[in-house]
Amino acid sequence: MVRAPRSSGHIFCEGKKSWTKIHRAWVRRQRLADPLAQSALEHMLAHLDSVDAQIAAIDHQLDEIAHTDPWCDPVRWLSCFRGITTIIALGGSPRSATSGVSAARAS
Repeated sequence: MVRAPRSSGHIFCEGKKSWTKIHRAWVRRQRLADPLAQSALEHMLAHLDSVDAQIAAIDHQLDEIAHTDPWCDPVRWLSCFRGITTIIALGGSPRSATSGVSAARAS
């Protein structure tokens, strides 16, 4: 998705990293000359929004699981450590939002 604006001469210069809030807002503001490329960009952004909504729903579900037995005490204990999130406490990795779900289902 980064290539569509870049190949049309649009270069992100407002920050150092891609996929921050600032970068995503910049991508949404881009208007490409080719209508098909613009349509593809809009579809990709809609898909990205959908994936974000799915991740938020999974995070909410994990928070609910974390407050039930047998997870509530271990999650509470582990969450006291710096950098330990609910997902990590449930057995997931920090890079995978869905691994905690499979760990919770495996028990």
